[in-house]
Amino acid sequence: VLVTLTSPHIPDIPNDNVFREMELSELKNQFANFIDLVARSMGVLWTEIQNWHREHGVEIERAFKARHADMLLEYCRSRVRISFIENLGSPSSFALTDFPPATVPEPFHFTEIIPPVQKGSQFNYRGQPFILEQVYIPQSTRSHVINLHQTVSRSGIAMQRESSSTIVHRHLVICVHGLGGTPFDLRQICNYLSLYFPKSLFMFSSVNENMTTADIAILGRRLAEEVMARLRQEHSVVTRISFVAHSLGGLIVRSALTQPILEPIIPKLHTFLTFSSPHLGFLFNPNITTRAGLGVLRHVIKEKTCLRQLVLRDQPNLSECFLYKLSQEKGFSYFKHVVLVSSREDGFVPFHSARVENLLHPSNSKVGKAFEEMVQNLHNEMCNTHIVRLDAHYNSRIGGLSGLLGRVAHILALDSAHFCNLFCSLYWDFFLV
Repeated sequence: VLVTLTSPHIPDIPNDNVFREMELSELKNQFANFIDLVARSMGVLWTEIQNWHREHGVEIERAFKARHADMLLEYCRSRVRISFIENLGSPSSFALTDFPPATVPEPFHFTEIIPPVQKGSQFNYRGQPFILEQVYIPQSTRSHVINLHQTVSRSGIAMQRESSSTIVHRHLVICVHGLGGTPFDLRQICNYLSLYFPKSLFMFSSVNENMTTADIAILGRRLAEEVMARLRQEHSVVTRISFVAHSLGGLIVRSALTQPILEPIIPKLHTFLTFSSPHLGFLFNPNITTRAGLGVLRHVIKEKTCLRQLVLRDQPNLSECFLYKLSQEKGFSYFKHVVLVSSREDGFVPFHSARVENLLHPSNSKVGKAFEEMVQNLHNEMCNTHIVRLDAHYNSRIGGLSGLLGRVAHILALDSAHFCNLFCSLYWDFFLV
């Protein structure tokens, strides 16, 4: 910004010869006048800057916000790699997912995940999460795919789209916690979403807070009743409904959608986002410690029905087990977008269960056959839905018992502000209606 000042002319500073001939008092006066003139000139300059800022404050704020959005999006794009698949049974195309992140050398993270142009930037990449994204687009809509990573200033567009309508139409986002969780578990991810969609409504389910070890069918029925009670109390016109679930909450949502009481809201369903949800149970969990712990709990505490349901031990006949029968019900196909977030660092929920994928090495046992049938049932239902699988790598270096059990990665999607910011900056589109 160039500002023209109408201040008096600043005289030339005397040279050394003149200094010798001037008395000390005159030199002091000359120097004081010079300082006073500079101070008054700076005052005039500051006044001009303030006046210019008052006149162009909105443009300045918009420019800074746009620059910040560009820098944030550029950083977020550097933390994600995308592959498109034509079959839900296709394995991930990323070599990184062929082995656990703990065995990947540190130079791989820095040279492969981060583009060379970013190495000298101000962002600290080491120890921060990144995402491997796998996208399935139904054949009917494959020619109309929207690239979710091509818009420059996404947050501004989202807020503008939401505030342009004069009719009070609301998007209700229902958050469902997992086993032993609380309604506040998903508070952080929703806080970031609310920055992009300030007019959306957020509901934190609390009806199952103290009984998450009960029968999942009962938990689903209680959630369905809670949702309908909230909709009856809501004065705004709810036109879209999305679910955000963590861990067991994903199964509770799917169970709730089988309840007849929720049939009126099915046309309004928009996005189903799950974080580390065991859609296929705890079968074939590679974490020995978790398997042993679940076995002890099943035998010691008989009334914990959901733990038996998660390993297909709730019925003598596998085809009569709750999870097997749930795989035959509709649920995923009701939504426009289904986002399945998983992590290989998660020792609680198997990677294949959170992503609804087949085993890398199938089992020939009866349980293995039932598992494959469950996967096929879900794939048949999901084949006409936009599916996005996100493999989150948190680069956590936390030891102790939580690190050994894999609990850290199971809850980092909710506790890590950095991951929540990264996720919402990249995937807020799924909540844009």
